[in-house]
Amino acid sequence: MDRRRFLDTLLWTSLAGTALVPLCAVPFYLVPPAGALRGKRINLGRIPPGEMRKGQSGARVVIGINDGGVRVFDAACTHDGCPVKWVSATRHFECDCHGAKFDANGKVTKGPAKEPLAVLNHREENGEVVVE
Repeated sequence: MDRRRFLDTLLWTSLAGTALVPLCAVPFYLVPPAGALRGKRINLGRIPPGEMRKGQSGARVVIGINDGGVRVFDAACTHDGCPVKWVSATRHFECDCHGAKFDANGKVTKGPAKEPLAVLNHREENGEVVVE
């Protein structure tokens, strides 16, 4: 490779990398900060036992019903704060950003996350879950 071609490649690679860096912040705009969850009211609706569902649109809360009653999790991955989703077929939470997986109790089953999902204190009122 001659010098001119090398410098052109270096220039365009640098420009593309610089243009893509702001996209790394997108997940943080999609997930509200933890303090924004306090006082959040989420209608339970009908959740079959053993299933999870995301709270209202934009909510960072996942609600599940199991043998122990209602469980409420912070739906932000503990690795980098990206949103996690519930996969019913395999009964686990999954983070699309870096591939972390959590079991139905929020415990890490596959890294890079090292901490379990945060279980949120809550109370039930009139068919709703209120995050405390």
